[in-house]
Amino acid sequence: MRSSGLGLLLLATLLVSALAAVSYRGHKVYRLVPTEEQLQTLSQLREHPALDFWSRAHRAGHPVDVRVPPHVHDHFRAFLDRQGVLHNVLIDDLEQIFEKERNVTLVRSIPRSPEDRMSFAEYQRYDDVRQYLSQLASSCPSTVTVQTIGQTYEGRPLDIIQISSGGGGSRPVILIDAGIHAREWIAPAAALYVINQLVENAAESALTDSVDWHIIPVLNPDGYTFTNVMTAWLSLS
Repeated sequence: MRSSGLGLLLLATLLVSALAAVSYRGHKVYRLVPTEEQLQTLSQLREHPALDFWSRAHRAGHPVDVRVPPHVHDHFRAFLDRQGVLHNVLIDDLEQIFEKERNVTLVRSIPRSPEDRMSFAEYQRYDDVRQYLSQLASSCPSTVTVQTIGQTYEGRPLDIIQISSGGGGSRPVILIDAGIHAREWIAPAAALYVINQLVENAAESALTDSVDWHIIPVLNPDGYTFTNVMTAWLSLS
C-alpha cells in the first residue's frame, strides 16, 4: 500500500510537470446550447482531436462548454454559424484565468499579522483551519470546545468544534460537516464562516441560545490537502 501511494504521488508529479509546459494563451471556452436536432451534430464534433469538451451534450437546452485552441477558432465558429447552434464565448483567454489563480496564490503566501486570525478572502490550508479552531478554543473556553474524533488514512487529525452557551449537553444539536469532496473548497470555507459568526460575531449570539452547534469543517482532510498541494504546484509552474 505504501509503494502504491508513492506511485500515485510520482504520477501526479509527472502530470504537473507536463502541464507546466502548456500555455493556454488564446484558448477560448465556448458555451453552446443545442436544440434536440443539434445533439447528434455535437456528438460528432466531440470526436475532433483539437476540441476539449468540458461537459456532455446529453439533452436539448443543456449548456455544453468547449475549450477551443486558437488555430481552430475560425473553423469552429463558422461551423456553429452554419449549423445554427446558439453559442457565446464564456472565457476569452483561458491563460488569463490561470494567471489570476497564480496571483491569488502569491498573495496568499504573504503572512498575515497575528491579530488576523482568519481571512475569508482566500481558501485556507488544513493546518490553518486547525490552528483557527485551536485559537477559538483558547480565547473562548466557556463556549468553544475542540475535539479530535479520529485520524484519517494518512494520519491527519479529524477535528470537530462544539459551540455551546450552556445547557450541559441537554440541548438539541445542529451538526454541520463540510469538505467531504476534496475539490469543493467552498464548503469548508462556508463552515468556517458559520463558526466565525457563531463565536466572534456578537450580533449572531442568539443562534446559540437554545441549541448547540457541532461542526466538522473538513471531513476529508487527506483529499483537501492533496488538492491544495496540486493547485500550489500548478500555480508555481
